[in-house]
Amino acid sequence: MKIILVGGGKVGTALARQLSEEDHNVTIVDTNKARVEHLTESYDVLGIVGNGSSITTLAEAGIEDADVFIAVTGSDELNLLCCMFAKKAGHCHAIAPRHEFSFPKKLYSLDATLIELCVKVFPWATYRQTKGAIKLNMLLDHDGHLPVFVDFTNGDVHEVNSARRMELPRDSMVVCDRGYVDFSMLYKWNLSGVDFVTRLKTNTTYDIPEYDVKQYPGTVLSDEVIFLRGSQDKYPERLRKVVVCDVENHRTLTLLTNNFELDAQTIGDIYKARWQIESFFKMLKQNFKIKTFIGTSENAVWIQVWTALIAILLTKYLKFLSKAKWHFSTLVTFLKWNLFVYRDLQQWLDQPFTKPPEPDLFQPEFAF
Repeated sequence: MKIILVGGGKVGTALARQLSEEDHNVTIVDTNKARVEHLTESYDVLGIVGNGSSITTLAEAGIEDADVFIAVTGSDELNLLCCMFAKKAGHCHAIAPRHEFSFPKKLYSLDATLIELCVKVFPWATYRQTKGAIKLNMLLDHDGHLPVFVDFTNGDVHEVNSARRMELPRDSMVVCDRGYVDFSMLYKWNLSGVDFVTRLKTNTTYDIPEYDVKQYPGTVLSDEVIFLRGSQDKYPERLRKVVVCDVENHRTLTLLTNNFELDAQTIGDIYKARWQIESFFKMLKQNFKIKTFIGTSENAVWIQVWTALIAILLTKYLKFLSKAKWHFSTLVTFLKWNLFVYRDLQQWLDQPFTKPPEPDLFQPEFAF
């Protein structure tokens, strides 16, 4: 059997030893790199360094093909979260629609949003002198528009610090805004086989070996190869600069990418698709309670936001299962209205406007 084991502590080590001796195909996941290396050298198991509650890590471990999933970390809450994500996310990604582009690579959007808090009630949420906030950093998979990485920081922590901790899968593409332009990080992605599309900062200096004077159809204005001048030690290889016209907002966008295979118009369309993560943040804030909080501690706030994210995952799962063309906010509203209605869930998802079945007239009685 193919078994995924999250946690390489004493229990995880004992399970890895026993399961490998029984000739099972074992993959162990742990955040401690030295522990993973020790287990892979000691036993016949595969090792992945990462967070077991990350859908990206679970996908890398092969959650869709796994027969058994075991979480034995030191935290019961994390074990429960890992098992829930493993059960739901694997099936949810399997039935989720693919992104709208024809290339086979996985497409991700990277961004962050602020959740403002009262600094007097939440003094730990440092942001500004008179305001408090936490920052929700997210990597969104365009296959079904599902989050695959989530990280919480205080509002005054720059989002690029969270991006540096992400382990992106090979042969994937990430689109982000210019707040994530850290050439050392981008070069690390490039060496890892990850393509990126972002906006070029206005103060970036570079050399253009050959100027582009061609005319392009659509919204593309130019497509040129550049070499960085001031940051060539951080990114020594060539880059591609694509300038497109944003007709709706009456401006031009200067895009930066390490992909030289796709045409310039597709690069522009990929960056335009980044609005999907903005829509996800809007959907999260409008449909779930993350503006007012039950508790004031850091852990209480995180639990409430995690609960909202899990609710989104479950609702998306139901939306993918349904034959009816639900709008997400409509489905959330209808679920709230029908929480105490006893009926078949799949039937209701497919035919939501049918009358619920009549309750049984016969009421069983106890004889005393």
